[in-house]
Amino acid sequence: MECAAWPFSISKRGKELLFVLEHSCPELNKKERLQEAKKFGLEMVAPALLEYSRQHLDMLREHEEKNKIMGIFKA
Repeated sequence: MECAAWPFSISKRGKELLFVLEHSCPELNKKERLQEAKKFGLEMVAPALLEYSRQHLDMLREHEEKNKIMGIFKA
């Protein structure tokens, strides 16, 4: 799942699912591209990742502070 959606992923923090932009993507982490990446990610990527993640909560990694949070959702 993570490889197909990279540089976006879902991580967990308590009872929350976090839609994040991985820190290792230097191009999309540039300030001028961040809003565009966030819009695209939330509209096109997050719905599918959230559906899959809710079915496989045990496979999710804990949130890493170095990744940018794009959205917060209930598990």
